[in-house]
Amino acid sequence: MFKKEALESLYDFVVSSRGFSLKDKVKIILFASQVKRASSVVMRINSRDLEEKFTFEKKLKKCGFVFLASKPRSYEEIEKISGNEIKWDIVGLWVNYDLFKNKRGMNSFLAYRHLALKKQEHARRSIIAGRLYDYPKCCIKQYIRETPDWLKENLSYYRLYKKLHDSDKKFPFICHEPCMIGCKGSRKLDMLYSNMIKKIAPELWDAYRRKVSYDTELIVDSESDITIHGKSIFDQKDGHEYVVIARHAFNGKHYAYNLLSKTAYARGTILKARVTHQYNTAYIKIKKADGVIKNLISEHEYEVLKKD
Repeated sequence: MFKKEALESLYDFVVSSRGFSLKDKVKIILFASQVKRASSVVMRINSRDLEEKFTFEKKLKKCGFVFLASKPRSYEEIEKISGNEIKWDIVGLWVNYDLFKNKRGMNSFLAYRHLALKKQEHARRSIIAGRLYDYPKCCIKQYIRETPDWLKENLSYYRLYKKLHDSDKKFPFICHEPCMIGCKGSRKLDMLYSNMIKKIAPELWDAYRRKVSYDTELIVDSESDITIHGKSIFDQKDGHEYVVIARHAFNGKHYAYNLLSKTAYARGTILKARVTHQYNTAYIKIKKADGVIKNLISEHEYEVLKKD
């Protein structure tokens, strides 16, 4: 009875918390409901929410869960965009939590983290992590297979990033990369997780699924790639995975997004676009390119809105 009350208290806290993203709230609810044996989430803390860290940890302990918390690190958000400069400001701290059902799960994670330092142990550590986080066997095998050499031989640049985008859209509740878009195991987990969130936290389920759109100008900032010693693994590129930044604030924030494009854009290009937020993904419809901001200055790192 006590544990049930403790779980309900944890659910209520997580749903109302300002420190977790919607996706991380989903992950915590799935973990606490014991649909998942382990999870990893990030809490952001600012001057308004200093007590959230201590409250969260207290509620986890009352439920009997085991966790590891990273050292707090500062995070930045865009203060404003003026002329050719994107100005950033430190606004708070973030803490990563690794959550486990018991000490056995935590020990598996520590073994995985130890092996992560050894490049030759890629397969072994991937199996440990995949089992710990309940990933389908087929997805674990495919993840092990997808070395840089395999990616270069079997996928083009555009096909690789399109697969990632399509996976985000088709399986919004899972936390792993599916082996293929038609993966039955991933589809089964996605439905299970969706139904569990709908049952336990219907208001969170509605908020996570809600579509919100706005028109803005996007500034092309940088291009993603997979590199070895600073050189792309792809000899030729048939597309471009850009990080773009909303020039105009939406709900008080300048968001950064991933944009996959067949068209090449210079850094600083301004794109008029329609952006739709849903789940942990942004759907972007480009209307037209409208000039270039020359000598763009954006010196700080930012968080891209995408799957965890």
